[in-house]
Amino acid sequence: MEELRNYVQHHEFAAHTVTLESWVDKHTREHRIKNTVASYLQVSRLKEDKKFKRQVAEELARANKERIDLKPLIREYISGLGQVHEAVRSALESSQRQWLRIIDETLRRYHATGVESMVGLRVAEFDDDDYPVDSLDIFYDVLDRLPWLQERNRKPTYFQKLIVTSEVRSEA
Repeated sequence: MEELRNYVQHHEFAAHTVTLESWVDKHTREHRIKNTVASYLQVSRLKEDKKFKRQVAEELARANKERIDLKPLIREYISGLGQVHEAVRSALESSQRQWLRIIDETLRRYHATGVESMVGLRVAEFDDDDYPVDSLDIFYDVLDRLPWLQERNRKPTYFQKLIVTSEVRSEA
């Protein structure tokens, strides 16, 4: 998947076939029409493309399929990235608490000077000649938003088990 990501980013779209399937779901009272979209890569096209890594093309060819559904591959890839995220979050947890305390203390001290607005408050990095190298706005939204984002994205490792749907469920 890493090679496919690089290929798509630098060369071309790797989904060579896209299908749309429709069916009537007779298990619902309304007999709803359901649709699904699937995207496939064609192994022979990737093998012919000199811009695609040979080793990966051969690995895909060992599946003995001309078309490979991208959905399970993408879901597994995203789940793997989720595992990396969880490991990084765990490793940085104590440091993150310290960083958030520093931001909170800085904001409180700045507010104690009597300013009414935090707009424009920045943290800056300077080089040895006191020339600003980088800067970043700091504000309370970071402190409020981070826990929400972490909870919302808490378990990306189970992505391959999720189904995305636009189905409307009645409250009745």
